[in-house]
Amino acid sequence: MRAGELAGLIWENVNFKEKYILVARSEKYDREKKEYFIDTTKNAKPRFILLGKEIEILLKQIKKVETGYGYLCEYVFANGNGRIHARVIYDCMRNKCIQAGIQAKSIHALRRTINSKMRCEGVSSIVASSILGHTEKVNNSNYAYDVSDKQYKINVISNINREITQAVK
Repeated sequence: MRAGELAGLIWENVNFKEKYILVARSEKYDREKKEYFIDTTKNAKPRFILLGKEIEILLKQIKKVETGYGYLCEYVFANGNGRIHARVIYDCMRNKCIQAGIQAKSIHALRRTINSKMRCEGVSSIVASSILGHTEKVNNSNYAYDVSDKQYKINVISNINREITQAVK
């Protein structure tokens, strides 16, 4: 999810029973009025993200902490002052990446890596772009790069050579 989508995420769109998150809202910033507001996602299309076990545990912990501190509200990411803005989420994510020694230092870089890993695993560009909320064209031109290791490339070439050898026989 984009930082703005995380800032706009409401508990109503987290379905623990059916294991998905509906991404349908995003925080935007009006530079003239100098204020934040919630609107549609970047491409104005809602999408579903599967709720994995780790994220489910994390979200339940967030809900527990927010309830304990008395600032549980409709937004998933909140504190005593209300909804947390995308800039804070972005900065927090960047700092956690640095602390963990992760090369990718932003949500955007992590989204690129996730897309690239999906593509290397054989996920079609249509599905990958849908999961990330892009058009297929944007996804292919801006979000895909090689994340495979040397052994993977050796295996690919070996398989191709094997197929060619068998076809020649």
